[in-house]
Amino acid sequence: MDCEDKLPKFRCGIEIHRRLNTRKLFCNCESKLEDEETFTFFRYLGISKSEMEEIDPAALHEYEKGKAFEYICFKDSTCLVEMDEEPPHEINKEALKTSLQIAKLLNMAIVDEIHFMRKIVVDGSNTSGFQRTAMIGLNGFMRCSFGDVPINTLCLEEESAQILEREKKKTRYGLNRLCIPLVEIATAPVLDEPWKVKEAAKTLGDLLKCTGKVMRGLGSIRQDINISLLDQDTRVEIKGAQDLNKIEKIVIEEVKRQKSLMDLANELKKKEIKIEKFDVSDVFKTTESKILKGKVVFCVVIRGLSGIFARKLNSFRTLGKEIANYVRAKTELKGMIHSDEGFSKYGIRKEEEKKLKKRIKAGEDDLIILVAFEDCEWREGERAVNTIIERIEKLRCGVLPETRKTLENGDTEYMRPLPGSARMYPETDVPVFVLNEDYLKSITIPETFEEKMRRYEELGLNKEIANQLIVKDLWQIFDKMYGKYSLKKEEAQLLANLLVNVIPEVESREKMKVDIEERDLIEIIRLVCSATIVKDCVYDLIIKVSKTKEPLEVLIEKNNWKKVDLKEIEEEIKDMVKKGYSMGRIMGEIMKKYKNRVDGKELSEFVRGLLGKS
Repeated sequence: MDCEDKLPKFRCGIEIHRRLNTRKLFCNCESKLEDEETFTFFRYLGISKSEMEEIDPAALHEYEKGKAFEYICFKDSTCLVEMDEEPPHEINKEALKTSLQIAKLLNMAIVDEIHFMRKIVVDGSNTSGFQRTAMIGLNGFMRCSFGDVPINTLCLEEESAQILEREKKKTRYGLNRLCIPLVEIATAPVLDEPWKVKEAAKTLGDLLKCTGKVMRGLGSIRQDINISLLDQDTRVEIKGAQDLNKIEKIVIEEVKRQKSLMDLANELKKKEIKIEKFDVSDVFKTTESKILKGKVVFCVVIRGLSGIFARKLNSFRTLGKEIANYVRAKTELKGMIHSDEGFSKYGIRKEEEKKLKKRIKAGEDDLIILVAFEDCEWREGERAVNTIIERIEKLRCGVLPETRKTLENGDTEYMRPLPGSARMYPETDVPVFVLNEDYLKSITIPETFEEKMRRYEELGLNKEIANQLIVKDLWQIFDKMYGKYSLKKEEAQLLANLLVNVIPEVESREKMKVDIEERDLIEIIRLVCSATIVKDCVYDLIIKVSKTKEPLEVLIEKNNWKKVDLKEIEEEIKDMVKKGYSMGRIMGEIMKKYKNRVDGKELSEFVRGLLGKS
């Protein structure tokens, strides 16, 4: 289990959530994470049953925490819709169009009517207690190097509010992010190698970027991974696999964890698990342990299973760490301590340990777990103890269906139970949107990046420059200017070079932001292509235009940047040839004298011709 090729067989699907760069989904507020706060308000969220009289376990998990939620409103990105004080407005047409374009890119069957549903969310991330989501497309596919990957669903939904600060019994949310349009795309669970998961995520991300309507930047894309061992039906959802380069590691470590839990379950099925709990506060009345001093201390004893909490589940976590995560997720307590890691590291003296073991009649083969809490935290303490006992009892079940979050090192930890179908019910405030045939025909399929590369190569663009236009998200401005100004091939090639190389170099070397009008950039290109100025002066010209905002003709005249006709200085060059100057010296002298007025390549050919004649 130390390397990828020893992994057990598994199946994996990915879900990508991507924000759309339009106005908000159900109002006309701007989709931006602004800082200008206006006012705040508080809410407590309740829980309701589904139409089938069921309560969703994930919603119940959050509701039981009993938290208050403070919401921060902002000037341009918050209105009564985000506050849940006004019904949603008409669906944003640009967001809908983009989601339909994505559906066509993914070869999906598009629904006839768009019905929004309410998805129960009571962690405070939505003021209404639910998220609005609608099915857009079904049963599509995308092509990867290893074959076609089925795409199960494409949904259009609203983004959640952003957590600004967490406290023990209160969470502060910013409403600037709430209701930003979001597409959720889920593949079928057919990916069976870590590298395939990474490639599928990248391919899907590139297809979304082809629309030119997806946001970029930190947090604008979230990738969730659903993993289960091939011979198991239990699905585990991994939230927040943001970094494409860490996806393989996340998959490997989660598969290892699941395999270890299955192996442990098979072993425990042959054993009797006997669990007892005690209030052992009296044992630690005079302790100097900072964790236990002055606290209520509960003890859980697992008979005959000493050493089990030290068992490694994957490269990063033991079973003890795993169960401590459950305690932190389900209660306000920081965790637990146990005998498999030793009590002395927590300041518990040997005589206290002996007294404890005598009090609970523990032998060397017994596992001892301690949970400490304040007198005012009895409810949390009891929940922590019950959580530990419940999770230990479920070890025989192997892998549990749950939602986990990614950690920086590629590991994951428990967040909450896996949501069930009881969290969905119909939305009554948003009218049904009928997709007629004429409307669907008007939705064009965006050009893919592969198609763009072929078109750029036909324009004569260098392959690396063409690739950088796409990678750096410069293709939109390039395509816009190419079409708007009907550029010739030579002009298009120069525009691409300016966008990819020259402008970034100016900004990097000069520590400035290039601020140049579109028409000025095109005029510079045409001045170069018409031989009015040379390429060598473009760098300085861009700096001058950005800083002074003077007209190009004025700057060119003022700085004496008009191109020199080599015929005009032919006699000067011939004189240098007669004096026996070398090619390098002639080039150096002329380029120095006529800086930014002579094209180096043309001068080289011209001088070489004169030297050949001599």
